[in-house]
Amino acid sequence: MCIKYSLIRVFMVSFLYALIEVYYTPTDEDGLFSFYHLIVFFIGLFVGLTRSLRITIANALVFSVTEDMFYWVLERRLPVQWSPWYVVVWHIPVYYIPFLIVAVYLYKKSR
Repeated sequence: MCIKYSLIRVFMVSFLYALIEVYYTPTDEDGLFSFYHLIVFFIGLFVGLTRSLRITIANALVFSVTEDMFYWVLERRLPVQWSPWYVVVWHIPVYYIPFLIVAVYLYKKSR
């Protein structure tokens, strides 16, 4: 499968996941994810599956980052405003940087 179409699928599902997370899924009193979060998250990972393990892992990393970005856009809040455990630099969670570096590396190696 072409990387471009794989990324389009991942972006679409991550946007849908963010919509569901913001508007339709309740969290319990502790702020933990509900059962619905897990179902939609695994659907997103399943959509990112391809025959290439490298592309599948890269899709999962991109899905994680883009879902959070869509969530922040829909919530209209930066991550530090609602999540004090994120380590951020210039309002960007630090762990996203290695996620995206590894994803780009895996996409390039899979060509």
